Amino acid sequence: MTARFTSLALVAALFATSATAPASAQAPRTRAVHTGDLDLSTDAGVAQLNSRIRRASVQVCGGYAQRDLFEAKRVDRCRKESIARTTSSVERLVMNARSGQRQAMLSTMDVEAAR
Repeated sequence: MTARFTSLALVAALFATSATAPASAQAPRTRAVHTGDLDLSTDAGVAQLNSRIRRASVQVCGGYAQRDLFEAKRVDRCRKESIARTTSSVERLVMNARSGQRQAMLSTMDVEAAR
């Protein structure tokens, strides 16, 4: 009987530990954002890319319960930082597209969750 109780306690402890592991301990989540089909020499193409990046940041950073202010701030910060990390790549892609450079452009870019 005590061996069974010990086993159950061990299993419960393992579940509790894995459920409360901090997000920073998990591997960073990323999403690929496709860019190859966009005409980044136009404002509409850039707006579409920015929309895709925002959606990817929501996917990698997740959501939150409406009543959890701490979690809402963390998720909001994660989304803002994830978008900010793409800024230089986006600027470079747009600059190249608008200057007429038809070099091999990225067909995807990664959006990674902020830690």
